[in-house]
Amino acid sequence: MKPLFMVMAVLCVAYTFQSCGNANGKANDAIPAEISAQAENAKALLRKSDLQIQQIVLEELPLSTKVSGRVIPQNTTTLFAEVQGKILPNSIAFKEGTNFDKDAPIILMDSHEFALALEAQRSAFLNLLTNMMPDMKSDFPESYPAWKTYIEQYKAGMSLPNLPEPASEKEKYFIITYQIYSQYFNIKSQEERLLKYTIKAPYAGTIIQSNIDIGSLVSPGQPLGTIAHRSKYELRAGINLAAANAIQIGDVITFASNDGAGSFKGKLVRINKTISPETQNMTAFFEVSGAGVNPGMYLEGDLKTTTLENVAIVPSSAISRDNTVMVLENNTIKAKR
Repeated sequence: MKPLFMVMAVLCVAYTFQSCGNANGKANDAIPAEISAQAENAKALLRKSDLQIQQIVLEELPLSTKVSGRVIPQNTTTLFAEVQGKILPNSIAFKEGTNFDKDAPIILMDSHEFALALEAQRSAFLNLLTNMMPDMKSDFPESYPAWKTYIEQYKAGMSLPNLPEPASEKEKYFIITYQIYSQYFNIKSQEERLLKYTIKAPYAGTIIQSNIDIGSLVSPGQPLGTIAHRSKYELRAGINLAAANAIQIGDVITFASNDGAGSFKGKLVRINKTISPETQNMTAFFEVSGAGVNPGMYLEGDLKTTTLENVAIVPSSAISRDNTVMVLENNTIKAKR
């Protein structure tokens, strides 16, 4: 039968009896009746029913450590201008607090002048192809229809489609002599540059800082503003070595806000195992989700580190200065640590 340990407070009364000697110095062994009665009463105080006893059942006790930190956006991006141009009006105002969807055009710059110069280059390229066509027809008649179709299908303002593939090495060298490839790739490079006059959102987010306004003239390398992800957040927290050894990537713990904003699930996504010299902690990153989570919130959670077996919780008042408690086991009072 499993023993039950009982914490108790025991009142112990000790009596010392000593009689005075008679006139001739002999001891008197007789115990007065009054003192004998008091001793019997003291024994009665040790009855089990009169003790303050708490029944204890040994069980498992999980230990945990506090994990806390502030919520930050999973992605924060500073936008820079790669081309020179004037900021144009846009349906999405590039102002602090404005939300946007993925691939939405969040910044428009005036590209009219650059687009005209690019179209002039395309026209010159088509003229180059036209001059090549008589020799192509005579030297490579089997490839002539493909190049003729390529020229006919071009429309003003459209990007250059891929060039027809040469049927032989000889035909490829023939095309090179007309500098077709060099002109083609130069135009494709300018077409890519034209796309940079419109900045599209890399993800659904919000504008947290704006450095521009409508009509502003921007130059390459100029910071335009900062955006952040609005639906994916992380919590950055310092954890000690014991906690780092107890948790694994993918583990989930529950975080709560001190202001009662609710509870949120946090999944461990990565750990920077470099130990900080100041705090002696590692940095853990939890992906936080849940309605109501916002950047800047301070959250706190409990991370289970280990489990103790065969333990019980006792009141602090039952623990003596020498870190022992009085227990009643098999009708015997003992001091145990």
